[in-house]
Amino acid sequence: MNELEALILLKSLDPTSSLRGLEYFYNEYYRLGLFICGKILLVNDDCYDVINDSFINFYKNKMKITEPKAYFAMLVRNASINKLKEEKKNSDFDEETIIKNSEKVESIDLNELDYLNELEISIIKLHIFGGYSFKEIGLFKKMTTFQISGLYSRAIKKIRKGYQNEKERN
Repeated sequence: MNELEALILLKSLDPTSSLRGLEYFYNEYYRLGLFICGKILLVNDDCYDVINDSFINFYKNKMKITEPKAYFAMLVRNASINKLKEEKKNSDFDEETIIKNSEKVESIDLNELDYLNELEISIIKLHIFGGYSFKEIGLFKKMTTFQISGLYSRAIKKIRKGYQNEKERN
């Protein structure tokens, strides 16, 4: 089956045929949806909901569709942006509060950890002593959650290795 045949089936009044057409598009465009959503939300768990909602809208508006791939891409992009706006609106993230608290947290002395760079120390202070999530730290530092998580993990490994080296010397 090609895209044109699937579109004809999708627009069919027969529910069985229409669902076969939808199944074709689901199999063809699911990965495209994950890619588009992943670029916007950066969290695949949220992307699964966005993509499924987009396919529901795709099916509901099947009679309007002339370019299925472009239409689906637009649905996923818009739904991802709406999800991102909703998350930001519902987030208790308050940049002003983080800045005030980070100044307090930054004053904690971790200078003896000379094997960590300033960014790693800052992330550890904000996460452990400030109680901020990686997502909140990422928003504050203008980095992705994945980058913050990676830096934090590497910093913790450095601390463990430094502690083991110090323990072996004593």
